[in-house]
Amino acid sequence: MGVTAEKIDRLREIFAANGWDIGGDEAVANRFDRMVNLMSHLEPPAQELLMHLTSDFLVQTFPEYGSRTSELVAILLNQHYERGRDGPLIVLPMMKDWSSGEPKSGAMITYLVRAELKRRQIPHHSWDRAHLVRERLPSRCNALIFIVDDFIGSGDTALAACTNFSAQFANDTDQVLVGALVAQEAGLSSLRNAGVKACSVIVRRRGISDSSTLPNITEALSTMDGIETLMNVPGTYKRGFRRSEALVSLVRCPNNTFPVYWKTPTGEVGWIPPFDR
Repeated sequence: MGVTAEKIDRLREIFAANGWDIGGDEAVANRFDRMVNLMSHLEPPAQELLMHLTSDFLVQTFPEYGSRTSELVAILLNQHYERGRDGPLIVLPMMKDWSSGEPKSGAMITYLVRAELKRRQIPHHSWDRAHLVRERLPSRCNALIFIVDDFIGSGDTALAACTNFSAQFANDTDQVLVGALVAQEAGLSSLRNAGVKACSVIVRRRGISDSSTLPNITEALSTMDGIETLMNVPGTYKRGFRRSEALVSLVRCPNNTFPVYWKTPTGEVGWIPPFDR
């Protein structure tokens, strides 16, 4: 199928508008080359859709985590935590299963939140393991448990973390708040509908279904479904996990993002995806 010179130029303009420096960043240059190769396997309507979605794609790299964490702590203090309140502030990393496994991105955000709270001279406690809350502060009262991660997609992991924490480690006066640097609007709504308080610095809507710029959403969804059929994407991940339709990549690309951006196809077609999972 190939990609016309005009489309390559447009893609270069999209990268520039997104602040992705092709000439000065090797990772971005590789991303650009992968995008062009990917597009060469697609029909023109699919190429057009991919470029349109890429223009709205959010990338947050580790150097940006610090400023976003500062914003997250500001939201915490301005909207959810009163200085001098009667009860401790406890920061924990997001973990679906508190009894096993290692915290990943949540541990990184916990460290950054802890540093920002220290800079602001806000008293707090923070551990990587939830059982330490029960062991170190068994007589706590009115504690605010701030469970953090870099991204909330469908909300499933956050809801499981809160449910499991409440069942295993919480007392009757604990208040739980989930915080993220970036979140899908649908994931936040899912948490709030389940009675879980949640906040995020950046809130994202579904890339196609909630778009205000695509001329024909039904047609766009059909085109994306065709791309994913070509890739042999499993049903669980069609349009991103739980059909999240995310257009986001952080330190790693979440599986809530459309698979065309992070999944290696299987079958007759093959390309290296633009983002690492």
